[in-house]
Amino acid sequence: MPEPRPTAETQTHDALGWDDPYFLEPSEEEPVHILLPQGLPQARAILPEPRSKIVEPTTPPRTKGLRIAPGNSSRPASEPAAKPRIQITEHGKGVIRLESEETHPSVARGDSLPPLQPRTSRSKDHAQKFSAEWGKIGGHSTRWVWRAGGGVLAMVLIGLAIQPLLVDEDQDRTAESYQSLQVVDDLVAVDDPMVYFSENPAQVLNEIQGTLETYARARTLEEALPVIRNADALKDRLTKDWRSWNVPTNWSISNSEEISYASVGKLPYAIIMGTRPDFSRYQVFLVREHGRMQVDWEATLGLGSKTFEEMKSPATRMGEMRVIMAPISYYSQTFPESQYRAYRLTSNSTDDILWGYVPNGSPAAAALAEIFNEQAVFSDKPDQQSMRLRLTRGPAGASPNQWVVLDVLHKGWVTP
Repeated sequence: MPEPRPTAETQTHDALGWDDPYFLEPSEEEPVHILLPQGLPQARAILPEPRSKIVEPTTPPRTKGLRIAPGNSSRPASEPAAKPRIQITEHGKGVIRLESEETHPSVARGDSLPPLQPRTSRSKDHAQKFSAEWGKIGGHSTRWVWRAGGGVLAMVLIGLAIQPLLVDEDQDRTAESYQSLQVVDDLVAVDDPMVYFSENPAQVLNEIQGTLETYARARTLEEALPVIRNADALKDRLTKDWRSWNVPTNWSISNSEEISYASVGKLPYAIIMGTRPDFSRYQVFLVREHGRMQVDWEATLGLGSKTFEEMKSPATRMGEMRVIMAPISYYSQTFPESQYRAYRLTSNSTDDILWGYVPNGSPAAAALAEIFNEQAVFSDKPDQQSMRLRLTRGPAGASPNQWVVLDVLHKGWVTP
């Protein structure tokens, strides 16, 4: 006889193993919890793993179905009640405990403040007092009035007494300031040699042009002598060294010529630089002396008592030279740096060079230190300076072009 087909319920029982006594006997030690995983619409039953059948645990009477054991066990009555908690177990997550807030009993303050007592408003009292006294005339002390009047009278008398003194003092100060201004004006008008050039620029330019054109157009020395400074004293040397410019008879200075003004002592002079018709450069010093403009021939040529060639001769022992002086650092055993200050001496007409040495501590060294501003730290120092010097032969062992500077006669080439 064929066996009957198992029903759906029987298949489910067999698949789940409910006929097995092991699965039908729940254990008190391993309860089953209902987990509510997130993201799933329905709960699932998580069953414990099957035990080994070798050891048969002692089980209570057999019951059918699932057994759900509560997770919380009853606490003894003697234990104090703990804070209420909520325990949620989720699949794949830990335990989250939410503690409820408890209201702590407030503690009464020990420093209680006394009760506030109402008081009357001060503004109300002031208003009542003001309304009661408003409109009444308040009297002043007679003694106070006399004292105020006496103080005012005393101030008036003191002001009247010192007014003449203040007027005289102001007049004296005004007179003193006026006299100082007059002294300054007189000093500028009389002693400053540049005042005439600055106050009469057009006349000075005409004088310069007339004097220079006469000197340049001269074909003979006699034609040039009237406009040469100290012509009588220099006639012998002029006869030897004067040369004509050989410019056309109608030559005149152009607007491109450079004119500058300077002074030596109380003597003002002008310096004009330009180009001759043969394209050679010239530099002429013109001194305004005795009410007229004259050519300083020695300064124009840079002449001294000796020429540069004569100063190189061992036979020359002394000389006055117009040179362009520049500080250098060229020393020798004869002129050591510890005893001398070295300078280079040149001219604007030749390529010859002389070496000048100034003894440290001498008046010439002090004058040159002031001219070249050697004591200054942050201000500009001139690289070179035109001046007139007195030179003498150096000690034994000096070369022919090495000289000792005895005196600094003056700055610039124009003789005062």
